[in-house]
Amino acid sequence: MASHGISNRQVVITIQKDFTNIERLLAKLLKAPKSLRRPLDRLNSALWELMDGTRTFDEIVEIMQECYNEDIVPANERCSSSVSQLVELNLVTVNN
Repeated sequence: MASHGISNRQVVITIQKDFTNIERLLAKLLKAPKSLRRPLDRLNSALWELMDGTRTFDEIVEIMQECYNEDIVPANERCSSSVSQLVELNLVTVNN
């Protein structure tokens, strides 16, 4: 897996919150965190590491299938769903 660039470490995405003035005041009063931590599971951590801009979606699916066998079946649909969720969260962009 390391040969494909997968470290087998859990990826934790940290998202800085962008507060309005009122939200900032409320967050300060309520001692709310200034960032959101989003830990990814094992498969999504690997997917995140593979999405470095050097591979096509098909190449990523092939690597995921090779590395995770039955855990990722059906690989195309599972990878597509995960990428769609990351796009919805504005964490990745997809280039055609």
